[in-house]
Amino acid sequence: MLHSIFKRAVRDQLIVTNPCEHTELPKIIARKTRTLTPTEYGLLLGAIPDPYQLLVETPIETGMRWGELVALRPRHIDFLRRSVTVEETITEVS
Repeated sequence: MLHSIFKRAVRDQLIVTNPCEHTELPKIIARKTRTLTPTEYGLLLGAIPDPYQLLVETPIETGMRWGELVALRPRHIDFLRRSVTVEETITEVS
């Protein structure tokens, strides 16, 4: 993102060179992932006690990321329309 900002500044002749031009980003090692089959999903839900099933179902059924899930508040849930609104996210910084 910073590279793009400086690139635009060079194009608009606000600066002469992009200080990010030769910066190399750290390599991200891709992890192999596997999607549960419907049968596995059913077995997983069956093994979880009822009070905790929503903790598993919500991220799977909505596709929400961890930061979106932990930022959920009661005001984000519309029980009448059966919908959840993602209004914010929490980012962990190391």
